[in-house]
Amino acid sequence: MRDSVHELETRNYIESNPAKSGLVLDPKEWPWSSARFRDEFGVLKL
Repeated sequence: MRDSVHELETRNYIESNPAKSGLVLDPKEWPWSSARFRDEFGVLKL
């Protein structure tokens, strides 16, 4: 990653792929995605 902005853009791209491809309606529904562990501010909560 070049910087924190690039990291955020890449993470958002990866986490939103299942919804963009129609596999789920919400990225948080995809069982193999870290999106399901993020709070409303995008902070990872394990």
